[in-house]
Amino acid sequence: MPAIVNRIFARWVEETEGYLASWERLQRAGYGSEAGGVKRILDEIVPFRLRRATGLSLTNRDVSPENLIVCEAGVRLIDPVPIVYDGLAFAGDVLNNFNTLFPSFHRSPRYERHRFDRYRPLLCSFADGFLEGYAQGDPEMLYALRVEQFLMLLDLTCHHIGLLEHDMTEEAVLRYGDKTAMEERIPTYIAGMEQFRLL
Repeated sequence: MPAIVNRIFARWVEETEGYLASWERLQRAGYGSEAGGVKRILDEIVPFRLRRATGLSLTNRDVSPENLIVCEAGVRLIDPVPIVYDGLAFAGDVLNNFNTLFPSFHRSPRYERHRFDRYRPLLCSFADGFLEGYAQGDPEMLYALRVEQFLMLLDLTCHHIGLLEHDMTEEAVLRYGDKTAMEERIPTYIAGMEQFRLL
């Protein structure tokens, strides 16, 4: 196995096992009672993710609507710095971004001018079409994508909690909004995880 593949696989295992620590972070932050279902889902999906083979892809990282270009040939994505990682992980990120992140970031300076909260149904339709096109009716692929979407939502929630534990940098405020905006999002994210359906 080439060295880069070994490094990526080691990172994959470490990242996957780290999701259990994310549950502990929710508990320490006082959200344990609201997020009981999160632990049950993690107990199911962490072993699944460790068993599934990673498929390395050259992947775009910034899939925000402002980086989409619609032209005669279809939709194109601009990303000057793609990376190599698991394609399903980034597909789950796309699903989380369009279903959750963009509609909830209307109070962050980077996204407020777009008012994505007003276009939630359109963004969710984009995500639904993306999911349908990616899975192509394969229930195993659908499950794997939903696992990754759930983990991205968990990451987003824990990242918010982590940012609230420190002074906000100017860059963080531009991306995420102020602490009040972030505090208001966390219960919504936790409710989303509690109501999450893997299939």
